[in-house]
Amino acid sequence: MNNINELDAKIQKFIWSFKVYDNIKYNFNILSTLYECKNSNASSRGKYYFNKPLIIIHVSIIEALLHDFYIRLSQSTNHFPSSIPLDKRKVMQSKFKTKNMSMDQLVKCFYEYELLGGKSSVIYPALKSLNYLRNRVHILNWFANFERDEIRVFTNSRLVATEKITSYIVNYISKNYSRP
Repeated sequence: MNNINELDAKIQKFIWSFKVYDNIKYNFNILSTLYECKNSNASSRGKYYFNKPLIIIHVSIIEALLHDFYIRLSQSTNHFPSSIPLDKRKVMQSKFKTKNMSMDQLVKCFYEYELLGGKSSVIYPALKSLNYLRNRVHILNWFANFERDEIRVFTNSRLVATEKITSYIVNYISKNYSRP
């Protein structure tokens, strides 16, 4: 992923908690290091093993961004996005509470209020799938998410898809919900 610096600059336009931003930036540095190692002289088979930590970190960043934006919507007054219609804003402000939420809960909330596009958008099922993929960190696969063999789960194509979703989230929120 070549555009980490670009994404970082866009995140600064909408991030609510600067501590969350510091942690995202730290994880971007980890991603950069992992990409450098993956692209170095490692064998083809060795490069494959970087996919799992890369995907897990990407999805963790996405979850942090979604949660940070949710918190902004629950706390902000002057920084509430003007692109959200007033009637929807009032409903959201009455229901959104500052709390810790799972990624699954965040995706449901973002879907209900169409915060990442209309309900027909492919982003919502993609985020749900990424959550299941990230949870494969547990190895055991109790819930039969994806293939049984981890070697078939963390593929190059899933990494590319995860990178695209990271970019989509950052670009969408930056374009539609930047702070004033």
